[in-house]
Amino acid sequence: MTSEYRARGIATSERVGTRPGLPNGAGVAALINFRVARRYRGGKPRVYVPLFVSDDLTPRLTWSQPAFDAGTAGWAAFMDGVLNGMPPPLRVAGQVNDSYYEGFKVVTDPRTGRSRNVSLVRPDGPAIDAITGFSINPKLGSQRRRNLHARRRLRG
Repeated sequence: MTSEYRARGIATSERVGTRPGLPNGAGVAALINFRVARRYRGGKPRVYVPLFVSDDLTPRLTWSQPAFDAGTAGWAAFMDGVLNGMPPPLRVAGQVNDSYYEGFKVVTDPRTGRSRNVSLVRPDGPAIDAITGFSINPKLGSQRRRNLHARRRLRG
């Protein structure tokens, strides 16, 4: 979706991370879950970010409390900078979650007879929910499913 009113900007500066320590593996991340007022079934707004280093892990594969507290404060400061650090004409009003799908229809493959649910696009455009808060999951996060299965095997 393109709009002539959409804000656009380019940052020409770089900021190197200041967290000392060895980085975690490429598949390791902190999972940040966002809260919205509306309750619904389906995916919830979230993001995976490399907030922590290997020294921040406990033996139980959770983030240490000092790192967890620092990560929570750091994310809050980052979002404050994103939402309030721009000149007024370009300022972002707030963080939102867009929901483009509502319900589904069952589609049956004529060759195999197997059925599957196909999501339906909302006819009146997306439902927009304001983000009301966030929380960092204390457990190790990953978007790589094989990492999640390996962790289950390690725990026995």
